[in-house]
Amino acid sequence: MIKEGDKEIYKGRWWIPNTSKRVHGVLTIIPNKEIELQLEAHLEKSLKGPKTKYGYFKETEVIIGNTNCGRKITLFDCSILELNNEMIVYTELAIIGGHFNNKEQLKFKWINITLSNLDDWANINLISSKINKNREMTLNIAKRDHIKIKVKDSFNLYIDYGYNIPFLPETKKEICIKRQTIMSIETFKLINIGELMGIITNIRYFLMLATFNFVYLKQMKVFHKEEKNSEEELEIYSLSIMPDEVRDLGTGGMLFTLNDIKVKINEIMNNWFKKAEDFKVIFDTYSILLRNRATSYIIFFIMIVGIIEQLHRKTMRKLSLSEKKHEERVNFIIDSIPDEDKYKQYKDWIKEILYNYSNEKNLRTKLKELVKKSNDIFKLNSKKINSFVNEVVETRNYYVHLDDNKKHLATKELGLLKLGKRLESIFIVNILKELNFDNYLIENIREKGILGKIIKNVWRN
Repeated sequence: MIKEGDKEIYKGRWWIPNTSKRVHGVLTIIPNKEIELQLEAHLEKSLKGPKTKYGYFKETEVIIGNTNCGRKITLFDCSILELNNEMIVYTELAIIGGHFNNKEQLKFKWINITLSNLDDWANINLISSKINKNREMTLNIAKRDHIKIKVKDSFNLYIDYGYNIPFLPETKKEICIKRQTIMSIETFKLINIGELMGIITNIRYFLMLATFNFVYLKQMKVFHKEEKNSEEELEIYSLSIMPDEVRDLGTGGMLFTLNDIKVKINEIMNNWFKKAEDFKVIFDTYSILLRNRATSYIIFFIMIVGIIEQLHRKTMRKLSLSEKKHEERVNFIIDSIPDEDKYKQYKDWIKEILYNYSNEKNLRTKLKELVKKSNDIFKLNSKKINSFVNEVVETRNYYVHLDDNKKHLATKELGLLKLGKRLESIFIVNILKELNFDNYLIENIREKGILGKIIKNVWRN
């Protein structure tokens, strides 16, 4: 393997499983951005695909290769652009360290991952120095025990601390030691790649909530088969969306740190994974906002309203009446319409509208219920609640339906950002309550983190 900046370059011979033709080529990996294989000739002619103005576009499930240094590599879900004398292969999943004919052969029990912002969130200081009277420096690197979290009956999650220190010859004049936090996953049974990526996505989304920032997978190493054996170690590269700008975080810019929740971390993480399926669609959307903080005020507002409605649907009673009482109410209205033929088309139309839509709570009701649930933190009086709810509803209605007669009721420009931030704070506090953060813990993280700044800036002014 050749390293050129962020690029990792693997030269070798490549082929499709169970075929005889080997082709020389170069695999280039830029973690989280690009996995591209350039082949000097065509693979099997049996591959079929449409012709485009650039060449033939073909697909194959797997391409495997051996590098010049003897490393085994597998590429999955390959899209191929076949040119006159060469092929360019694009993929989103590369396995370094083994050959696999299909994804079903990939089974894991031990996984190590590093994530963006994980070091800042863990915020453990391992390194200290001391200079004696002879001006000799002693560098101390402390050892910290890992944190173990048992998640349901599915897996153990470990948070481990270490450091990176390069091997340096005597001629070097400087040294760089970097703290590193690693998460390890030990599953109670072998899992496939889809299940593994699902666990990692849930961990990423939890860290997004905690750090109030987009989080992406930096590195993943897995141990194939049952035992944690270095001879079976594989490195997996999976393309993921990255933010336009990656920056270091201070603890004051986060919602909460590991230290804030350390005492309750088992309970909180288990609650998170228990609700993971319900939260996934919510955080699929919220992660887009965290990745694109510079989006327009209108888009931010419309998306956060949608997130609030998703949250209500997943965590609170979405119907105004029980289904039985709703049916009785609709039948009473329908039965009051005469049975004459001239009323039949209207009767069917009213029945469809009332049955399908009239029992779901509207945005105004949803907002009031979510504010009520979190108001022990915000401490808003009824006048301010009603004013806020009315402003959100009127503004949402204008920007969604673009009714010019309602334009004067809608909030605009910086006021729209402030309104969206208020909604975001309600979303955050309700999520924390769903995870069983008690008021003492919420007040504690409010004092130290970003939540207190948001509340001060958008609610108190």
